[in-house]
Amino acid sequence: MSELQEQGMPRGQAGPASATGLTMKNSASETGSSERMLDNANRTTDFLKSIAHAGRLMILCRLAEGPATVSQLEELLHMSQSSVSKQLARLREENLVDARRQGRSIYYSLTDEKARRIVGTLYELFCDIPAADPGNSPIPDAAHSNEQTVRD
Repeated sequence: MSELQEQGMPRGQAGPASATGLTMKNSASETGSSERMLDNANRTTDFLKSIAHAGRLMILCRLAEGPATVSQLEELLHMSQSSVSKQLARLREENLVDARRQGRSIYYSLTDEKARRIVGTLYELFCDIPAADPGNSPIPDAAHSNEQTVRD
């Protein structure tokens, strides 16, 4: 049995200093990479949770257009001031929106560029094509012609 096999290396697999000059990954670097990946996954999950609410998503969509007051958001969402404020507090806690006072009004604005980009992409995917207009349907024409054949 070779020295590498004694160390748990299968036959034909090079050890840390092979003749080819390639080295095996250090388990410490793999652990660091896994930890970074887990940290990134957790941050992404937290971000997605913060926008995974219809009210918060609508607030972000509106703020992507420009600053708005709580009363403007209340009108848009058809929600009470306290409900809108609760959603804004969550978005502020996540550092996605910021508030600035101007006179007696407080204006909220989108501060996170990632949120702005995600909201833009979601808008393109889900909001750009009116659902009620079959002429703008994303379904290919072949599927529509099949529907007509079935109905005839």
